Amino acid sequence: MRVVLVIDDNVLERATIVRELHKLPSIEVIDTGTLHGGMQLLAAIEVELVICNTELPDGHSRTLVQHVVRTRRHTPVLLLGAPGARPSGELPAGVELVPRPVEPSALRDKVATRLGCEREPGPFSLTDYLQLAAMGHHSVRLELTCDGDEIGAIVVRDGQAWSAEDLLGEGVEAFTRLLARADVSVTCAPLGNSVPRRSLEGSCEQLLMRALTRIDELRSGHVPDAVPDAVPEAVPEAVAGFDADCDAGAEPEPQLARGSGQFERVSLDAEFDRLYELGLEAMLRKRYREALEALERAKQIRTTSTLEANLKRLRALGAS
Repeated sequence: MRVVLVIDDNVLERATIVRELHKLPSIEVIDTGTLHGGMQLLAAIEVELVICNTELPDGHSRTLVQHVVRTRRHTPVLLLGAPGARPSGELPAGVELVPRPVEPSALRDKVATRLGCEREPGPFSLTDYLQLAAMGHHSVRLELTCDGDEIGAIVVRDGQAWSAEDLLGEGVEAFTRLLARADVSVTCAPLGNSVPRRSLEGSCEQLLMRALTRIDELRSGHVPDAVPDAVPEAVPEAVAGFDADCDAGAEPEPQLARGSGQFERVSLDAEFDRLYELGLEAMLRKRYREALEALERAKQIRTTSTLEANLKRLRALGAS
């Protein structure tokens, strides 16, 4: 885990920077609002990059820069200066002045470049997040980005699809466009008190079914005059669940005969579902070791391509 130190006396701006940096893989962020606090953290913790406001209540950032140059010569420093600020002289190697205002995503990209890390997609796809929010009756805002730029958002309130917006509009069409994108990263954030105007109706499962049907029609070149309103009560597992038991083209699993074996299988299926949901919940909360344990226990019952993919992601994130 690589540590980034953020020193900024503006609490709101500091929180925004910290939240944005958490989107980078294998990055731990520590923060403080004073020069003194920053110097203490530098003395106690091995830091790989520092972001510091030039003017702090208890001193100037040049004190920190001098300390870093003297004791941690190869540690990059990004100085957040006033609007239009320019360095008065030549800055030491590895030190960069970043005039404010600066977009949090742009600052995150600078950090990624300096540390040689790229932003990884979240552990879930957009469909996974929607299903998990619906199953748990959560209220969340799903923010979608492409190459660091936000391209849209979907809001789920108490497990119900609430709103969708992208660069071209809102509502069902925006929901469908966002679902069709394969080049996006998804960030799940609490909804909070700011609830947008509702632009979606129906359950997440219904909207997913309709949107995926529409996407398939557009890709095949067959576009009907209207998408039927009727949605089957039993949503296919590949849409309604987090994974499908069989890959495309695999033989369907034979039906079990009635008897004790059937009840045993039902019990195992219920335990698999319980463990898998625990693993997904833990991943959502970034408790990666707990997620790995739950999914490995689920794998002892059976495995699926999606479960294997999630295990691979967790191991890549350092869970063990």
